[in-house]
Amino acid sequence: MVKAGLLGPESRVELIDGEILEMSPQDPKHSQGYSRAERAIRSRLPEGLWLRTQQPLSLGQTSDPEPDLAVIRGSVDDPGRETAHPSSALLVVEISSTSLSFDRGVKADLYAAAGIPAYWIVNVSQRQVEAFGEPAESPGTRFGQRYQTRRILRLGDVVACPWSPEDLIPVSEFFPPTSKRGTQ
Repeated sequence: MVKAGLLGPESRVELIDGEILEMSPQDPKHSQGYSRAERAIRSRLPEGLWLRTQQPLSLGQTSDPEPDLAVIRGSVDDPGRETAHPSSALLVVEISSTSLSFDRGVKADLYAAAGIPAYWIVNVSQRQVEAFGEPAESPGTRFGQRYQTRRILRLGDVVACPWSPEDLIPVSEFFPPTSKRGTQ
């Protein structure tokens, strides 16, 4: 659609189940959460994995979501990377400040249907990470799959990296420190 001139290159849209959906502009909470999550994940990635940021995943003919972060197997230099977007990920992360119900519903089911083993929502309003896992068949859902587990992780908790369960990220790394009264 960009090539045909129907959408400008600056358009913030994504294709979900055949629908072109406009993405919300990023508010400061989203931007801050995104930067902190990117730093926390990137610093823990081993060789053989790479982090894509706000770029499409080709999840079939009718869905090209653009998750905030996606951990992909392989390397950015692998053959074919310049001709096709990845079609899977080890982990997808959405930073949610205004789109929480969409991220918990449609996006979670879409990523589960694609077989993505781990999906995290960094819920900036409630200062928690929602960690989804174990995608499985779920008849009657929009995409026929659903995550079987959902853990709510709060400040003081840790989330395990799907590439190495021993590698733990403190949930506090996803959020700015709270300011204390009387300090500047």
